[in-house]
Amino acid sequence: MATAHRAGKRLAVVSNNSDAAVKLYTDSHGLSGLIDVISARGMASDPGLLKPHPHLVRQAIEGLDADPATCVLVGDSTADILSAHSAGIPCIGYANKPGKADRLSTAGADTIITHMTDLLPATT
Repeated sequence: MATAHRAGKRLAVVSNNSDAAVKLYTDSHGLSGLIDVISARGMASDPGLLKPHPHLVRQAIEGLDADPATCVLVGDSTADILSAHSAGIPCIGYANKPGKADRLSTAGADTIITHMTDLLPATT
């Protein structure tokens, strides 16, 4: 995240967790200054708008004032893949546990990574 931020990339966190939980996590891990937008459960009062619905992803894109054609979502769940594609953006599947690569690929991930450092060449 720091590398992407230094490269001038704007970052959003999209989560079905509460916005308060995301903020607590980012604050406690020194990430808050790297994140431009948090789009999370507390901002979608209707549970039907949580991922895999594209609402939170679209909200993040709007919050970044970004063109969807310039966005990508990195996610570790099939709901992430589905919500990204429904919002019209590609999704990189993060297979951080055994068996996830197959599930993310089946869900339609555009590519799969197993380590966040695999993203570094794309951020420079």
